[in-house]
Amino acid sequence: MMTEQNAQQISYHKLSRILHWATALIILSLIPIGFFMGELSNSNPVKFKLYMLHKSFGLTVLGLLFLRVIILLVTTHPHSLPTHKHWEVLLAKFIHFSLYALLLFLPLSGWIMSSAGEFPVPFFGLFHMPDLVGKNEALFILMRSSHEILAIIIVGAVGLHFAGALKHHLIDRDTTLARMLPVAEKSKTVMVVIALIAAASLAIGAFFSVKEMRHMLYSEQSIEKPEQNTPRASTQNSTPDYMADVEISQEAAGQEAIGIKLSENNAHENNNETTRNDTARNEAKNSDVAQDSPYSWQIDQQKSNISFQASLYGQNFEGVFGTVSGQVVFDTDHLNESHVNIGVIIQDLKTGSADRDMNIQTDTWLDSESFPESRFVASSFEKIKQNQYVAHGHLTIKSITKPLDFVFTFEDAEISAGGQSGTVAGIFVINRLDFDVGQGEWSDSDTVGHSVKVKVLLHAERNTGHNQ
Repeated sequence: MMTEQNAQQISYHKLSRILHWATALIILSLIPIGFFMGELSNSNPVKFKLYMLHKSFGLTVLGLLFLRVIILLVTTHPHSLPTHKHWEVLLAKFIHFSLYALLLFLPLSGWIMSSAGEFPVPFFGLFHMPDLVGKNEALFILMRSSHEILAIIIVGAVGLHFAGALKHHLIDRDTTLARMLPVAEKSKTVMVVIALIAAASLAIGAFFSVKEMRHMLYSEQSIEKPEQNTPRASTQNSTPDYMADVEISQEAAGQEAIGIKLSENNAHENNNETTRNDTARNEAKNSDVAQDSPYSWQIDQQKSNISFQASLYGQNFEGVFGTVSGQVVFDTDHLNESHVNIGVIIQDLKTGSADRDMNIQTDTWLDSESFPESRFVASSFEKIKQNQYVAHGHLTIKSITKPLDFVFTFEDAEISAGGQSGTVAGIFVINRLDFDVGQGEWSDSDTVGHSVKVKVLLHAERNTGHNQ
């Protein structure tokens, strides 16, 4: 009969046992939940709440891993039993090493994936973890695939670990499993509960793992890549010097909301919608004659872009519209004859995450199928100060049109005999709810922020006719 002292000598340290089962409980929960939340629709707010919890518990696993390593180094632990066969010892060491590696790289790959895609990494709402890398769409795709593959591998590794423990306890009838149990009394009840929880979790994880592997092997790649021959504006998180100058100059000018002032009290002014739409139509009609005006400009598609910055759970992310088009008639000496009609294609929006891009296209958000374009139309301009102007116009997103005062800087230069280039740069801020973007369950600013900052950069050229 084994004495209590002998039992203590062949058992793992109490802290090791506690951390082992705490980690096991989290992993056995994260495996099925992780696959399950991937099955949810992007339009379901529950999915994003599960993602936040998934990341928080993933960080917890990472912290527990470091504690386990420290305790393993400073405490003694039992060796293999004499009854263990040589191949069992080697297999056990391989599985243990694999599990430690997976517990390290699985949460790290998720953390890097979130950072590269500009997704938040919160810790139970207490604080946000810093980004490990900058925005990088290629790295985001790589880490997402790695995270999915590692999740499938850990299902197999945990399954082997669990099967080995049961083999030693039920077939060999040794103390291999008993010395790691979280309680001193190795009761059958504890064994049954542990076995049922582990078996259920592994069964669910195995089901989704097979489903995910079939999807990876047989389905078409779900990530849409931009065509090589189509110019795209960069989505890197960088701000050109002239855009920084715009922000400073607009702040100095005392403009509200970083260069744009949406008319106050217009969020629910339904009585004025007809007047606004009529005004916008008239402005658009005026813009149709842009090509007949001596002050018309040709937009340079490759050098122009309109980007935006929004937030998800307090973490900012940026997107860019790949196509900017429209008519521009502008002359600093003839502001009364100036008018613009600028549009972006909603389906060309890129944020660095294909899933997020597809989600933004849905009817809950920008509804690109029903409203493929968003436009800003203006026919009234005034000068604020040197090189700074304001365009009084209307912004249309989806079916809603709102008045908009867009403050911008304008720089022009001669590029050749009879040729002229111009650069328009400005920033404005809108409230997404004013345009029915993300209403209902998504109206809470704690999930998706209400304010959206839009950066406008237009490069254009015109023929002044000086050489004629």
